[in-house]
Amino acid sequence: MATRLSPSVVRGLILLLAAAILVALSPAAGPTRLSEQLAQARTSLQRGDASAALLALETALRLEPSLRPLHRPAAYAALEARDPAAAVPHIEQAMGAEPHATDLECLRLQALTEAGVLAASDILPGVCLRSVGLRESRARALFAEGEYALALAELEGGASPPREDPERLRLRAILLAALRPESALQAVIDARQAGGREDPLLADLEAAFRTSIGSSAFDSAMLAGQVFLSHGDVRAAGLCFQRATDLDPADIAARAYHVYASSPTDPQAASRLRTLRAEVPDLPLLYLLEAIVLREGGFPSSALPVLEAALDVDPENPAAWAELGATHLALGEIAQAAHDYRLAAETAISDPAYWRLLARFSLDHGVDPAGLALPAARNAVALDPLDAEAWDLLGEAHLRQGDVWLADRVLRTAIRIDPGSPASHYHFGLVRLALSDPLGARTAFETVLRIDPEGGYADLARRSLETLAG
Repeated sequence: MATRLSPSVVRGLILLLAAAILVALSPAAGPTRLSEQLAQARTSLQRGDASAALLALETALRLEPSLRPLHRPAAYAALEARDPAAAVPHIEQAMGAEPHATDLECLRLQALTEAGVLAASDILPGVCLRSVGLRESRARALFAEGEYALALAELEGGASPPREDPERLRLRAILLAALRPESALQAVIDARQAGGREDPLLADLEAAFRTSIGSSAFDSAMLAGQVFLSHGDVRAAGLCFQRATDLDPADIAARAYHVYASSPTDPQAASRLRTLRAEVPDLPLLYLLEAIVLREGGFPSSALPVLEAALDVDPENPAAWAELGATHLALGEIAQAAHDYRLAAETAISDPAYWRLLARFSLDHGVDPAGLALPAARNAVALDPLDAEAWDLLGEAHLRQGDVWLADRVLRTAIRIDPGSPASHYHFGLVRLALSDPLGARTAFETVLRIDPEGGYADLARRSLETLAG
């Protein structure tokens, strides 16, 4: 998949390439094929395709190995193409051509770090302490390892970058939200403004932090932790809940959430939650978290009595009904799950989230789309007319029922509200196929791959494109 380069990176690489050509080529025109490859490299960089630029530069070097100045732009192109292993030999060749260029050693360490050869926590040589690229690569590696505090120190320890890169701003915002949520609002706002498309995690973090303006640091930590949990980032959530428990060790909800966030690596998490439940038997949250840990740990049968006890404490708790639905679903009891999800939505009748959940369950499992998914999605849209996900569910439900023209109009609304939704574009592609519009379908599926090439709808879009090509 082609990597989209930022304008400043493109300009820098083109300048490197131009300088290399000027140094390497005589005034006489080079061989035709070599000139073509150099022109292709320049065109690919201008188009933002680092992978194609790298291929052209490597072809030029095979044609004329003496063009050693080309190794530096090839190294940068490889790094931009997310191929650090390919960058290392080019950097080493460039070091031979430029023995006094100290920045190349830092670039080599950056490539080795991104390739996973060097540990991100290794001590940096003094000459590289202010290398923005190297320190950012180390920060990302540390972030992937769950070392959030060290990652933030790397980001903030080097020189300021010549421009604020959107990916760097996003990483910094997430790290601050996890480590110092009470002071992360501006970083989240900056990252959202710099991003090219809507980022659901950052949007939810900003909304949470805005609601907590004027509140305590404890409240900010709890809200941030719940946002991270809703987006599946258990590590970040755990840091937020740890901060909350540090600020108020007696708060039972903070302690429970912290235990829950540790459950992927703590086999005693369910037992610890049960102990907390014994301390405060009238708090439904404790039952709910224990049940989720049991279900996610592969013991849905053990979760059932815990949820039944939760509903004895609070029969009108929609989260408990929804979790009961998920537990029955894990046990293969589809009809009972449908009953539970419906009760969750009806209990929280004015909350669009539970209507979306009911619609999603119905569509994913083919359970009465006309009787469940359609009315549930309509309710979700009515409760929140600016919710693109609800419109997408409604469009998918109409498509399942064969109302193709109506699905087309509904999905156009979903895309207008959120042009960055892979689900809406994928379902719109299916609609265009049903309407005998292969060009429109191809455009929709290609949009899915451009928006989210590694996401859940990417493989579906690729298979649809292969079907169109065949």
